[in-house]
Amino acid sequence: MLQGMPLNSSPSEKISDGFITMLWHDLSHPPLSVAGQTAHYRRHDGGGNSSWDPELGKAGSPYARNGMKASPKGPNLPNVEDVYEINETSSYVDLGTLYGNTEKEQKYVRTYENGLIYPKSIASDRIMMMPPAVVAVMLLFSRNHNHTAENLSTVNQCGKYKPWNELDDAGKEWQDEDIFQWTRNINVGFFASVVLRDYVAVILNTPRANSEWSLALGRSVENELNVALATSLCRVCCSLPLARGLSAADDRWMEDIIRDTLPDITSTQELPAGMYKGMIMKYGSKFRSQEPRE
Repeated sequence: MLQGMPLNSSPSEKISDGFITMLWHDLSHPPLSVAGQTAHYRRHDGGGNSSWDPELGKAGSPYARNGMKASPKGPNLPNVEDVYEINETSSYVDLGTLYGNTEKEQKYVRTYENGLIYPKSIASDRIMMMPPAVVAVMLLFSRNHNHTAENLSTVNQCGKYKPWNELDDAGKEWQDEDIFQWTRNINVGFFASVVLRDYVAVILNTPRANSEWSLALGRSVENELNVALATSLCRVCCSLPLARGLSAADDRWMEDIIRDTLPDITSTQELPAGMYKGMIMKYGSKFRSQEPRE
């Protein structure tokens, strides 16, 4: 229905507000944060997003059920490996593939000068195992980081930043960290907008309806009592039957890697899953041994 309405019409805005309000009341979300000097940005692992629960959603946390079971406990216990399984990424849409989910990964891409990262650098080995188009998307956000950081330094709101060569070591450390973290927040906002406007739009089939409607990121909605609903981060767990397609170019790229690595193989269809996993991990990890500046 929303897809068929004019984008900025009054009925469209009212229905969108009602939809967002319904999501607010239906989904669980963390408590409100207190914005202080130490709570301007999250840690590298996603922790510190909430002042009340700093560990909420951070990488390295064990998996946990976020709702009550609908059926009694079954007779078969889960595997021990599943019980102690750790989530190596955070629960947030935070570009962890670009910035890393650990301090070690984040150090790999940072220059530690005015909040910049090395050009065309990505912290995640896993992304380097994927087709070139996926890497290209991450490189766009990598370049956008430095573009945003340079703009923040140029605008210099409130005059809090100084020329780099005029700072002592403590001043350089503070300025680099502040610009980097603010830039990271802005870049993550761009990424979240892409997820809502492009990825979720495809799930809702909005492009086929020739509509530009999408969920607005960070929009505040007022209820009947004119009390603004405070924005919060929600995690939505969906099970969607999406078919992951592979283009002909990506298929050729993958086959070329297989044949270069295993020249004696007669058919790529005969490649065992374990051998393929080891081969592609070796291919991706070779980029880790190369310094980003190179």
